[in-house]
Amino acid sequence: MRLAVVGAGTGDVVRAAGLEPAFTATTATGKVMGGELPKIPGGTNVVLYPASAKAGTDLQNGLSEAGFDVRRLHTYDTRAVSGVADADLAAARGADVVTFGSPSAVKAWVGLVGLEAAKGVPAACIGETSARACRAAGLERVYHPEAPGIEGWAQAVADALADTR
Repeated sequence: MRLAVVGAGTGDVVRAAGLEPAFTATTATGKVMGGELPKIPGGTNVVLYPASAKAGTDLQNGLSEAGFDVRRLHTYDTRAVSGVADADLAAARGADVVTFGSPSAVKAWVGLVGLEAAKGVPAACIGETSARACRAAGLERVYHPEAPGIEGWAQAVADALADTR
């Protein structure tokens, strides 16, 4: 079995587990990976795609369109918190910047604090997928790197902080 990873960060986790990815997408998005993953000549080209139950279908669709037999396996799910202590919520509402690593986090945050409160704070996202979710939710001050990843996300936080001054 060969392992493919969507980005360098996932590759680092895979390596830490003692495995070596055979392929890493040039940009850490499902859409890019779906278009770049090479087929194995003479192979069955079956792809096991472990994902969140809420994950989008960009990767799955891209791989299917490229002729892979994709077998999606929902390995986890995300759920919004059902409640936050008043003191914690007050502290969170006082943040200068809110960061998002997934569309589900955007939805949970807006649901927790309300759209008007969420719109008033700059959002720093790990990548375009979370940024799109912010804009779709009605947030206006959204920052994200061109290529997803921790270093770009840190720069997005710095850019968002500059927006608060």
